[in-house]
Amino acid sequence: WAVSECEFTTDPQNRNGFCTLDQFCCKGFAVNNLCSNGGVCCYGTYDCSSDSNPSVQQTVSPCPSIIGRQRWKARNPSKMIASIAPAEHIFIHHTDDGNTCYSEDSCALRIRSLQSYHQLNKGWTDIAWNFIIGGNGQVFEGLGWTKEGFHTLDWNHNSIGIAFIGNFNDEKPSEEMLDSLHNLIACGLRNGFLRKHYKIHGHRDVRETSCPGEYLY
Repeated sequence: WAVSECEFTTDPQNRNGFCTLDQFCCKGFAVNNLCSNGGVCCYGTYDCSSDSNPSVQQTVSPCPSIIGRQRWKARNPSKMIASIAPAEHIFIHHTDDGNTCYSEDSCALRIRSLQSYHQLNKGWTDIAWNFIIGGNGQVFEGLGWTKEGFHTLDWNHNSIGIAFIGNFNDEKPSEEMLDSLHNLIACGLRNGFLRKHYKIHGHRDVRETSCPGEYLY
């Protein structure tokens, strides 16, 4: 998607997007990589009063900080990706590629490798999942809230895929990872990207697979 797309998009509540350099002045939902000035695309209203500024008090939004595609140096999608929202299902996955990672740099390296594998070996348009969670709880943007993923065959058109980095047949997810998952889901629900009565599943619920691992299921 183009970085100038923001002003031509709306969120599920039909709020028009606008670009701002200060994410904390966005009273609504902010999305990365849609603004040519390096800011965020805000769906909501602009409010930089002291009540909304995190330097004065902590924000009440349940949305976790999300590391955008540009920051982890994602490749571009190979073609346009279908849109979804609001999603009715969430599928939990693990990447099943060794132990988890605990720093932004090491997780970003893993995610770039996974994206390359999905695009070059699997022939998919982009990385499979909508979001990816590292061992320290950092959340990385995959396809985001509004793009159809490649994670769960026959379910992608109406679901969000969230992957935990690691093999959770071998290790337990950290508390930070689980907290980030809960906050991410609360964020999607609060901002209209998930249906009110969404359903959450493990990948194994609909496919013959051990994913997302015994300790994460």
